[in-house]
Amino acid sequence: MKPISPEDVIRWNPDVIIIGAGAGSLADSDFKTLFASVKAVQQHRVWQNPAGVFPWDRYGTEVALQIQWAAKQLHPALFPQLDLVSATQAFYQQFYDYSLTANDAQRILQALPPE
Repeated sequence: MKPISPEDVIRWNPDVIIIGAGAGSLADSDFKTLFASVKAVQQHRVWQNPAGVFPWDRYGTEVALQIQWAAKQLHPALFPQLDLVSATQAFYQQFYDYSLTANDAQRILQALPPE
């Protein structure tokens, strides 16, 4: 939750960038050209964080799903059996008593709003 500058990102040259669900896309941002030299951008590893009831990267209950999502994104070979759609549906049923459709779970994972 600390502000950083575009110059910081360029200097750090991260392997992965995870942006907030409501942040828009890097492709549509003013920083697209500026970040073109960053490794994460070159390797197409700029990911949008999921958002459901709350953005998963915030201090809400869905942070339990955030950990699974990040693990699968960062280390897919270690979690080949992890089905994030099913995990999201099960979480919503257990903790929100809400039957989430597979389509809705997929939209959450893609940081898209409900249809």
